[in-house]
Amino acid sequence: LHLDGQRGWPIENRLGEAVTGPLGLLDLLETHLGLGQASVSPAARIAQYRDCLRQCDRPERFYHRSFHLDELGTAADLLGWRETWYLHGWHGGAFAAGAAASRLNDLAEVERLAAGGLPPGPGERLQRVAQALQRRRTPIAGITLHDPPTHFPKAWQAVLARLPVTRAAALPAGQGFLGAVQERLLRARQGETVEPLAWREDGTVTVVQAETLTLAGRWLAARLDGRDTLLVAPAGGVHLDALLAAAGHPRPGLHEPSPVRPAL
Repeated sequence: LHLDGQRGWPIENRLGEAVTGPLGLLDLLETHLGLGQASVSPAARIAQYRDCLRQCDRPERFYHRSFHLDELGTAADLLGWRETWYLHGWHGGAFAAGAAASRLNDLAEVERLAAGGLPPGPGERLQRVAQALQRRRTPIAGITLHDPPTHFPKAWQAVLARLPVTRAAALPAGQGFLGAVQERLLRARQGETVEPLAWREDGTVTVVQAETLTLAGRWLAARLDGRDTLLVAPAGGVHLDALLAAAGHPRPGLHEPSPVRPAL
């Protein structure tokens, strides 16, 4: 689910094998099935959806006041709703009557305009792929999923059900104290209440503190030895790019947000 975009591992010589996230796999499937089309930027889709909202706008619409204050921001949020609904099985129709469905039905009316002119999002593209797979086959010999199929939206599950899918083998557990930490984390992820672990100095887990980010990056770059490594950098990761590249390691490609770059 998170393998789209830039990745930090070294490039390998491969033939007939691709590592992708959902969007990359969708592009491959559309290519094999002859469903490819010119890509449209997210900003252009937001602008087109804004025009649809504007044509359907009336004082009684639930989005009327927000749209009057910020047309693009409102269009971006509602377009995100639309994409999520399509991923989970919506086909653009109206919902049941009642106050709870008023927002849904407002957007269903907007969809009558959007369906004809708005470039399709991932959910709509997946619905077309699922229909095409009923009649045609792809040259894909096998797909290895690194996440459970139930973690994928309904539109993806309908496509994966028509493909030769297997689950990736579980990663090997660590040894010693590291294995105990991993076991506690897995149990906590499943919702169990776990007790804190007593520290064990067996060399499998190291905790390092540095006075500056630069010192921490230099220490990390010196410790890496070319083995497969998972780097988790929730903060300050942008400082690692130059330090790891100088030490001959791949760049993580992490970037920090900037007010200079516009949101769209």
